[in-house]
Amino acid sequence: MRRCVNDPAWAVSTAQATGMCEACLGCTAQAQKEEKDRWNLGFFCMGNGITVCNRVGVGSEWPMVAHIRYNREVNLYCWVPDTELERIRHMAATTEHIDNGELYSPETTPPPIEPQEVVVIKNY
Repeated sequence: MRRCVNDPAWAVSTAQATGMCEACLGCTAQAQKEEKDRWNLGFFCMGNGITVCNRVGVGSEWPMVAHIRYNREVNLYCWVPDTELERIRHMAATTEHIDNGELYSPETTPPPIEPQEVVVIKNY
């Protein structure tokens, strides 16, 4: 199932059926790409964990797809392909220090764990 570039929680067919994709330049371009070309994850430290964005988007707006908390817990905000979810899990499991917004010492981050031990919470 193809996903809408502006809102990955929507299937393209659903967005088109509701008229949401008619004015969307990105949806037409996204629909022509291969699945592997629709995702280019960026990992950014904003001071309260790691924000994960999909850098394949329209203009300068990169939709946030997940957030990695300092305790290695992952919050997903939309559907993510399995290959990209594994990249997020790996980052959450192996990052040496994740800022938590208050305490900036390496002791606040738990030691590295195995990727399959990372807790993933789906918020979509």
